[in-house]
Amino acid sequence: MKENIFKVFVGWTWDKLFRREFVQEQGLVFQPLRTSNDLFFTFSALVKAKKITVLSRTLIHQRTGRQDSLSVTREQSWHCFYDALLALREELLAMGIYEQVERSYINYALHFSLWNLNTLSMPTFETLYGKLAKEYFAELGITKKCRDYYWNREEYKQYEQICLLSPMEYRIVNGLEPDGPKPPCDLEILTQLNEAYGDTNEANEKYRTGDFQQKKYRAYREALEQISEDGKWEFVSRMRTVFLASSEKKELSQEAFEDTQWDELLELLERPQDYYLHWYQNVYKRQVQALEQELADDRKEKAQLAQALTGSRQKSAKQKQEQIRLGLELEKAEREKQRLEQELSKLWSSRTWKLGRMVTYVLRKLLGRP
Repeated sequence: MKENIFKVFVGWTWDKLFRREFVQEQGLVFQPLRTSNDLFFTFSALVKAKKITVLSRTLIHQRTGRQDSLSVTREQSWHCFYDALLALREELLAMGIYEQVERSYINYALHFSLWNLNTLSMPTFETLYGKLAKEYFAELGITKKCRDYYWNREEYKQYEQICLLSPMEYRIVNGLEPDGPKPPCDLEILTQLNEAYGDTNEANEKYRTGDFQQKKYRAYREALEQISEDGKWEFVSRMRTVFLASSEKKELSQEAFEDTQWDELLELLERPQDYYLHWYQNVYKRQVQALEQELADDRKEKAQLAQALTGSRQKSAKQKQEQIRLGLELEKAEREKQRLEQELSKLWSSRTWKLGRMVTYVLRKLLGRP
């Protein structure tokens, strides 16, 4: 149970009962925080308890939606959840059980961080967003674990988005700002690239190899083709940020890249505007080559059609001549047939034919043949 304690229970107190003697014995108190002040109390009690009983009956109801409640007005104390998580970790370390519950704790820390972020409105949302990306995630140990360490893939995806997107872009992608402005480049392509190549965690060694970085560069280069025209420069800027981070971590190796790719990558890092212009020049060059090839193919096709048409005309003339010849032969055969029929009719009606038939009949009778 302790290994999954933060996965099984929620860190609030209103749906739980605690023995008074146990609370006093363990010295459990609420933190002096405006909000999230029950998190430390609740989880400390759960990990220290020798026995936990769960009832399926409803014994208490919670009233929600009050506009003056602490949970609704968390903009005034947006950082309290982070203070509570740090205090809880210190308590777990002091108890000597942090390693036992570490995975459960870190997964809950990510979950609770995202819940607090996603339920805030601007501008407090933007403030917390920056803190999570630059400080809180690292301090809570979230950035040190790889993707497979987390139970909820959707929450991990949101964590990666926070490392990649601006606050407004994150809100648009996750449906928090349905009427917000159109983002400067295609966020769906960015998030797909990030899922495949953007693991920011220190523990995943495959992201450190040169071969992987070469595949990543090729993927980003191909994705640039798909980005809408008004978002290409923004995409190049983000692409540069990604590979600058890889360069600072010593993840880029010239041996893993083709010479042309390495030159392009260096230009991207050092002169992104030149990279952008050269990319467009190559695009236009390919377009011209494609048009020239299309024109050549069109000319070839027209020549083949003209040749086929000439052959068809010649063939048609020959077929017409052959048809006339066959018609004449048919007329000649018909006249020959009529002549033979006339000759045969004369033969049957002649005396010689009749006498021959009579002689043949008499001879058959005399010889006794039928």
